[in-house]
Amino acid sequence: MGVIARGSFLLVCLAGCAGNTGSSVTSSARATTPRDDPADCIDPQRAARFAKLKTWHGASQQSVDEQLAAMQTCSSRLSDSEPETISVRVDYTPSGAPREQIVLDSTLTDCDVSRCVKEHLAKLHAAPQEPEDRFYSIFLLQLKRDEGATGITNAAAKEAYASPSLRGKSVCRDETPDREGHLDPKLVGQVLNAESKNFGHCYGIGLGHDQKLSGKVMVSFVIQPDGHVTHATVDDNTLGDCAVTRCLTKHLRKLSFPPPDGGPYQAARLFDFTRGH
Repeated sequence: MGVIARGSFLLVCLAGCAGNTGSSVTSSARATTPRDDPADCIDPQRAARFAKLKTWHGASQQSVDEQLAAMQTCSSRLSDSEPETISVRVDYTPSGAPREQIVLDSTLTDCDVSRCVKEHLAKLHAAPQEPEDRFYSIFLLQLKRDEGATGITNAAAKEAYASPSLRGKSVCRDETPDREGHLDPKLVGQVLNAESKNFGHCYGIGLGHDQKLSGKVMVSFVIQPDGHVTHATVDDNTLGDCAVTRCLTKHLRKLSFPPPDGGPYQAARLFDFTRGH
């Protein structure tokens, strides 16, 4: 496998390779299940294919309230008593499962707090949509030290982000790959090769469906300036098992890389799960 470098608002918030995986994969004999259409596993162009939910569909209000209250574990890390504001976009798969959490803006300067918020939002599921639809919700939240999060209005969030006290400060947000960073592809390869066993496990999931499963998957991803991964998407696929591709992108988003220089760094990985590779 090679590395390729290349340059609803929440209702409470708003009113208005088998061989080269580095490990052997075994599977007990099972009946072959129908394969997915390989094209179904490819992520569409992000900006053009997302629809915005005007209301919150899916998780009960009780579930939402539970996660907001649980964010006390996040706010306990705040250094002072002044409230902090964060806007997070949660991207969903057509089934309603949370796929990715992206911090659009915040007043936070401790990014461990923003990551904690994203972990809680990843536990909320939305209602399934049409098979071809992908969608997102935007959460506007305020955090106070040792308290849970509360929803705020869009106007209140804009006012917080425009505060003069933030001028010159580096706040926590997930940058989109508009500017190109630099990272030695060898370093990227080292991290990915160390995870070969986990990637092989993903292929093993597919072999449990079809012992003759074979194909290639190209996944692109963005390494943020602090080394964490966002925007892991399937660009090409001949494998025909979306459970495998979902597993690959999910694991990629959990990895940590050396921080790139100059901004987010775009990379890609070709997973070759053809026989003899």
